[in-house]
Amino acid sequence: MNITTINLQNIQCHPKLDKLYLLSKDVDSEKIFSELTDEMLIFIQKNKPLHVIKNNNNQYYFFGNWDTLVELKKRDIKKATAIIHKNITIDEIIDWAYRSEITKWIPYLKDRSQFKYLKTLIELSPLIVKGTFKDGSNKMPVSYIKKIANLTRSQVRTKIDKKEKKVSQLEQYLGNLDE
Repeated sequence: MNITTINLQNIQCHPKLDKLYLLSKDVDSEKIFSELTDEMLIFIQKNKPLHVIKNNNNQYYFFGNWDTLVELKKRDIKKATAIIHKNITIDEIIDWAYRSEITKWIPYLKDRSQFKYLKTLIELSPLIVKGTFKDGSNKMPVSYIKKIANLTRSQVRTKIDKKEKKVSQLEQYLGNLDE
């Protein structure tokens, strides 16, 4: 491994992680960084450097710690700190990416939207990661979620099973009258 500064125009998501990267962008983590100064954003990014591999075209594929990346690019910040991995397999890259993304959201398990995202992440994760969180089935065991989130069985079931409430057109209209 080598830590260096790389040009942001030379990086892209690892092709095997496109689905995970797009899924992660659906969670509003970017809003957290949008209110920070450039200096603080760069400070955070240096302490959580991108994890990358170099491809044959002198480009880099990132596979970890991409949460500040969107905001860096939005602000036209040209460089980022990165850890360049050399001898790492595709399976290790995928495993690393899912573990990193899952680990980032575990503290937010009590927040419903992050809980649903984390649940989806774990269900989509490779087998080696699934083994950590699941009993081999396609569903995350309620007992395990209970344990890691310090929630009751009923709270877990509510978070898993609860449907998003659809607002009727009448309710939308009436809601607009209050404004």
